[in-house]
Amino acid sequence: MTAAELVEALRAAQSSPGGGEGITVTEMAEETGLPHDAIRALLRPMVMAGTVRATKKRMLAMDGAYRPVPSYALVEAAAPVKRGRAKAA
Repeated sequence: MTAAELVEALRAAQSSPGGGEGITVTEMAEETGLPHDAIRALLRPMVMAGTVRATKKRMLAMDGAYRPVPSYALVEAAAPVKRGRAKAA
């Protein structure tokens, strides 16, 4: 799997219901069939470059409590800021 394929997997996961909080490494591993370490190796440079952000997602644990779990989400590109003078009315 390439970084571009991982970005597409993240984009697809975020567009699914409940995917706005990001996707965990375990969920990515289950979806792609790659080991956790391979996913982390692909994610690390993407987080450093600012393409992906690390966040927390609350998930139900075995004891019935919700716990924060590390997850990853794509960073939305900011709209360009227009600079210049405002026109007087």
